[in-house]
Amino acid sequence: LGAPIVEVDNLPPCNYVATLTVETDATAAGENFAQCFLESDSGLIQQQDEQISPPDQGTYALTGATSLPNGGTIIVRCGTQVKAGVNPINSVDNSLTVIQVDAIN
Repeated sequence: LGAPIVEVDNLPPCNYVATLTVETDATAAGENFAQCFLESDSGLIQQQDEQISPPDQGTYALTGATSLPNGGTIIVRCGTQVKAGVNPINSVDNSLTVIQVDAIN
């Protein structure tokens, strides 16, 4: 996938809950498809696929918990599967909220 669209780095060692919202727009007539991944240095937190057609707009909403025992980064990456007849989706408005928590149950 391409470059991160949102990230929070230099987090101290702890447990975190991360919430992501991404507003999307279709880029061209026809089928538009994308995947967004909410990840940390400890691995994948959540993933969501989206498919829309103009003039539709879409919203990703992902929430998950992660432990960063050595500190690190929480990041969002979005990308498009490469296949004939499928257009990428634009990420228009992105928000990542990271909250430090005592424990993950």
